[in-house]
Formats: sequence, C-alpha cells, structure tokens
Amino acid sequence: MGGLTIFESYSPVGANVYYGTDDYLKTVYYYKLALDCERSDLSSVATTYRSLGDVYTKQFELNQALIQYEKALELQTIYRHAIFHFKRAADILGQLPVSNSTVLISFQDVIYYMAMSYDNHEQYKTAIDYYQKYTVLMENKLDGQSQVIHSYTRLGEIYRSLGELDCALDYFIKALNFSHYASYAKQIASCYNNLGVIYNDKNDEFRAIGNYHLAIDSYLKIEPINYCAVAICTFNIASVYEHKNNYDKSIKYFQICLEYLFNSTSSTKDDIIANTYYRLGDVHMKKNDYQTSIQYYQNALDFVKKMYDNDECHPKVLRFIGYLKTAQDKLLSSSN
Repeated sequence: MGGLTIFESYSPVGANVYYGTDDYLKTVYYYKLALDCERSDLSSVATTYRSLGDVYTKQFELNQALIQYEKALELQTIYRHAIFHFKRAADILGQLPVSNSTVLISFQDVIYYMAMSYDNHEQYKTAIDYYQKYTVLMENKLDGQSQVIHSYTRLGEIYRSLGELDCALDYFIKALNFSHYASYAKQIASCYNNLGVIYNDKNDEFRAIGNYHLAIDSYLKIEPINYCAVAICTFNIASVYEHKNNYDKSIKYFQICLEYLFNSTSSTKDDIIANTYYRLGDVHMKKNDYQTSIQYYQNALDFVKKMYDNDECHPKVLRFIGYLKTAQDKLLSSSN
C-alpha cells in the first residue's frame, strides 16, 4: 500500500473522529487544515469541501454550507473537464496510463491540461493564468520538465501575439534556461530561434541574428539533422538582412536556406521553398536586377503550381503569376 500525503492524513482525522462525536468545531478545524496542505488531486479536495458543507449544514450555518458546496461543485466540474482533456490527449498520443475508466491525475496535471484546453479554444487570458499557475507549481520539481518548457514557450508566444514583447521575451528566456537545465537539445535550439524572433520584433537586429545563429548551431548538433528547422532559422536571418537593406547578405542566406530545404524530407518544405524563391525575387527587384528576379519568381510559381495541381485559378497561383508579370513589365520598361 502506498504512503499517504499530508492532505490525506489530516482529512480522515476530521471526518472519522470528530465528526462522529459531533465535535463540529474540531471537525471544521481539521478539514481546513487538510485544505491548507499540499493538494494531491482535485477530486479529494472537492470531497473535503463537500464534507465541510455537511458540517456547516448540521450547525445551521447555511450561508457557509452553500459556499463550501459551490467550491466542491466547481472543483468537480474542473476535474471532470480535465479528465476528459487528459484522456483525449493521451488517446491521441497512445499513452493512456491505465486501461480502465479510472485515471489518476495530479493537481499539477489538471492545471496543465486546463491551460492547453483554454489555449486551444483561443481563450488566451485564461490560458495564461493556468500556464502561470502550472509553472509556479512545478518550480524545483524534477518531473514534468517538457511540460514546463512548453508552458513557458506558449506564454511567450501568447504574449507576443498580444503585442506584449517584454513579457514574451521574459518567458522565452525562462524556456531557454529551463531547456538548458533539463539538457533538452531540440528545445534549446527552438528557444534560440524564438528569441531571435522576439528580438527582431523589438528591432534589436544584432541580437536577433545572434540568436538565429545559435539556433542553427544547436540544430546541426542533433542527429538526425532537422534541415527544415535549420532552413527556417536561415530564412529568418536573410529576412533581417533584407530589412536592413543589406541585399547581398540577404541573397546569400536565402540561397543557403534553399540548400537546407533541398536536403530536407519534411512534407511542408515545398511551401517554404516557394516562399524563399519569391523572397529572392523580391530582393533582386529591389536591386533593379529584373532578369534574375524573373527567374526566381518563375521558380516560385512552378512550386506553387505543383502544390495546387497546376490549378491556375487558385488565388495563391494567381498571386505568384502577378509577381512574375510585374517583374516582366519592369524589365520591359527598363529596356525601352
């Protein structure tokens, strides 16, 4: 038989000893003492609130009884929702911990899966609350490290989407530090790229480029190499140089990006290849090199057509046809 938590050791004292002797003051005392201790799971906490409600009812303190019953109902509802989302996630991953209908889930797990649930439903302010609660609960714990990194990362991404860049930066740094602490190489690389993105948003191009390079170095040390991820970081560097009007360096990194993409086995690489060709066309347009621009726009168009089964009426195909025609018109007007 497993050991009891502090919560479990206090609650039976209040329930079995003092409740049976009608010593309601001591019963309430021990139930509240149990609630002040570390909570093992929401279902037990809800049961304690419900028992407190019973005690207050026997003392005819009906307002207090109602408060306790409402707390119990709220926690039971959260618990049921959390169990549903936990089972759903576990089914998808093929990692359901038990085969029967009983799933033991910790208080921390409930908070984490509620955060993801609100996140998935785009209720970001509530998701932020739950992610923050989870990271506080998991401080100094050895388990759940990947979930903590995910929570910090999602907090950074959500705050970035809300335009709160300083908050986003803080959480991306926390994600990076925790990734280093846990020695998770893939997360370290991803965190460096995220930091590059946020520094670029803050117009700190020097730090942006530095973090993108750190991301590339980290990805290249992981076997098998994720060439698509490396390409995205390289694409980001090229974009920074384009924004700085350093077109030669921008072209260099877009071309390196293509080399990585052609080594990638990712199913999504065609879209990135098309976009990279398009950006190369754009940079050459800015350099008034219309002939080279036409070549890259044509390459981009070929990939987009391939993606959409040569449907020349598809909006994206039409858009790329427009880019190509603009370059052709520029070349024609410049030669006259």
